[in-house]
Amino acid sequence: MNRGLLIVLEGIDQCGKTTISKLLKNKLEELNLKTIIQTFPDKSTLIGNVINSYLQGNTKLSPQESHLLYSINRHEKKNFMEEKLYNNYNIICDRYIFSGIAYSLANGLDYDFCSNTEQYLIKPDLTFYFDISISETNKRRKSLKTDIYETSNFQSKVKEAYSKIKNKDWIIINAEQTPEEITNIILKHILNIKNIKQFLEYY
Repeated sequence: MNRGLLIVLEGIDQCGKTTISKLLKNKLEELNLKTIIQTFPDKSTLIGNVINSYLQGNTKLSPQESHLLYSINRHEKKNFMEEKLYNNYNIICDRYIFSGIAYSLANGLDYDFCSNTEQYLIKPDLTFYFDISISETNKRRKSLKTDIYETSNFQSKVKEAYSKIKNKDWIIINAEQTPEEITNIILKHILNIKNIKQFLEYY
């Protein structure tokens, strides 16, 4: 069965994921490849509204409570994402499983607790980690509204957590390149996977 790809973009805040998601979607659609963007947390859901209130500092949650809510938020979109994938849509995920784990590790939680809540989610076909310095994200953050996690100290902890959980399947992207350069690098990887999948299906 011809199935779309689950393409995940990961990294600390202000690394450029959202900008690249939009550029990449446009590039894929120009090639007649159906594509949607799924952002996490998804603030359109009931759980997402609670998370948004938490991020704005209006709702108090323990690290365990916030992790579980983020995880539920991913799980509540699972059926929607599966349906899209099996209808040959590519999904670009702006944050996914690894963000949930990295941010909760930075919040002092245990890896096993964090990862156990994610085990039944859809596995990504491609994971791109946007590597960027804290000083560069600080420059980008100056003109933007921030949430409770957007401090240099906390983002440094998140960056360290990502370094501990990254695996050999991740594709590391230098996120200090231009958006166009980053988009083209990612596009090449996607098209390569598409070609391999088509070859295997043919034979």
